[in-house]
Amino acid sequence: MWTATRAQAYAPELTLVGAAAAAPPTDLAANLREGSDKNARALLLSFALHSWSELYGFPLDAIANRTNQGIIHRLAQNNCVSLEKKPRLGTILGIVTVARATKNKDIATIEPFGSFARANSVDPARVQGPLLIAQGDRDTIVAPAVTRTFARSACRNRTKIRWVEMRGTEHGTSAKDSVAETLAWIGARFAGEAPPDDCRARSSASVEYAGIDRSLAGQPRNRVGAEQADYRGDRERGGKQCPEQPHSAQAVGIEERGDRR
Repeated sequence: MWTATRAQAYAPELTLVGAAAAAPPTDLAANLREGSDKNARALLLSFALHSWSELYGFPLDAIANRTNQGIIHRLAQNNCVSLEKKPRLGTILGIVTVARATKNKDIATIEPFGSFARANSVDPARVQGPLLIAQGDRDTIVAPAVTRTFARSACRNRTKIRWVEMRGTEHGTSAKDSVAETLAWIGARFAGEAPPDDCRARSSASVEYAGIDRSLAGQPRNRVGAEQADYRGDRERGGKQCPEQPHSAQAVGIEERGDRR
């Protein structure tokens, strides 16, 4: 999604033919508020608060007391997000402490964190379509409801969207479970085919979210899940090797003017 918003600025010589993402974290504050796994929310919140505090000198006094601020910093410095391995006991205790300390805290309403959360979120009005968005209904990191809200907003901006609802898919396998349909969709964009659209305009003042709202009723418009390629990568953080993680973001289709690549 970020590539779609910035493509014209950083690569004006290229023509964006489409953007695809699996479980995109479109609204940072909303996901930290609505993600169903409170422990994951606490750890991810610690990462965000620590980085902003270290880089910009923001005090955390409005978020937690001094003791819990220290726990927030240590969680961010000593841990990586792993969806496959059980965390250490010290990490579990730290996450529980931060979850309790921030239970009624919404960073969207606490400055300067709210402004930074919005700056690190994707504005649907700025996303150049067409788009493919794949979302698992069992994702506890990126809340499905937040992704649907983003998709509806993009629909209102007349962006053409292919909505892929994946039943039984969690965050870590979003890319794997949607890769076949995603690659087919990207290939069709380079082939010059008309993009499918799960938003259907009924009039200039009303938009029906045909595929998206059908999934809300428990009838996914598009359902995928197969034996597909697993994309993994290593990351280093704080001098420590992090566990391998599946990449959530899928490829973004770009073609050079006059020469398809």
